[in-house]
Amino acid sequence: MKDLKLPIIIHAYYIKGEGMNNEEVRKYVPDAEFSGEYWITSVPSSVRRIDYEITGFENETIQDRFGHDRIVLWGIQTKRCKFQDNVANFLEKCEKNDEGNELRKKAFDDNTYRTVLSTFYKERILEKNQ
Repeated sequence: MKDLKLPIIIHAYYIKGEGMNNEEVRKYVPDAEFSGEYWITSVPSSVRRIDYEITGFENETIQDRFGHDRIVLWGIQTKRCKFQDNVANFLEKCEKNDEGNELRKKAFDDNTYRTVLSTFYKERILEKNQ
């Protein structure tokens, strides 16, 4: 997204309700100690969404113990922003004819955002190298 000059928007949901505290959750999920998980066990009493734009970060590609490349991020900076839709931002960036954007919208209906962007990025890189 950074190379495509698209804003990186995170949708954060803040949920209030009855549930299990972190200590109870750790009985089921040991790494909850590090994630701070809290499980909601009933219908939430409220849900609030706040959007954040990632404005900066550092990254490095490393190999995991199975030899797969993984991108590690750190030093992430965010700022609160107005509600945005990542798909709409992508389509606006493309600004192709309506038929082209309809095909792109369908791609997002059939695949995850990450899959579509990864494929688009790889194709774009291949075009530049030809």
